[in-house]
Amino acid sequence: DIPLAWSDAPVSLMAGLIPLDYVSDTANMMRTLEERIYGNYGQTPGLRLEECVILRSLTQDLAENYRAELPGIITAFQNLQIRRLHLQRHASNEEEQAELDTLIQVEPLIGNLITQLPGCANHLSSHECDVTQFPEPECPALREAYIPQK
Repeated sequence: DIPLAWSDAPVSLMAGLIPLDYVSDTANMMRTLEERIYGNYGQTPGLRLEECVILRSLTQDLAENYRAELPGIITAFQNLQIRRLHLQRHASNEEEQAELDTLIQVEPLIGNLITQLPGCANHLSSHECDVTQFPEPECPALREAYIPQK
């Protein structure tokens, strides 16, 4: 969940992090699809080709959107960290100190959300997430379309 202090942080820093909720939801949707649909069908005779094509279209769209958004989120997070470091060294008035306090509060929470994303675990310190690691399920065995007997 996005921390309450998010709304108190500078808009210029937070705007690039708005898609974080979207990519997090995308990752959760993909996990759900994999567990409930692909997992269940993997234990049955499988999907019909038409069903698989529809599901693959959905998962590929989700994966492409995820891969497109993630680099911007990482850059926005890096900018937030740079601003926090700058304020830690040079905060000169109450307004800057308040901004620093807000950034200190939201940074670890946002960082935690990012490290939970596919491809980002243990990579936040190096600011490198591997977008190719986004889990895209494969279709289980296909079954023949049902053709009623006359």
